[in-house]
Amino acid sequence: MLALIVSRDISRYENGPKRLKRVRKVYRLPAIYDIRTLRSTSYDFAIVIEALRRRDVRTNLPMRLKRSDTLA
Repeated sequence: MLALIVSRDISRYENGPKRLKRVRKVYRLPAIYDIRTLRSTSYDFAIVIEALRRRDVRTNLPMRLKRSDTLA
């Protein structure tokens, strides 16, 4: 599981002070992703989170995405 707790700017353009709202999102990563390889990059407009695919123990190749694990 991956839990993100970030602050989003909800202030209006005309108003002076900046108002932030805490946002919490929880995601469940499919089994093909390795949580140990998690890497995040922060920009002014977004946060990018990357996780590498797991490798098969027998062949050392990246695990394939199965039909039942199709992401929308």
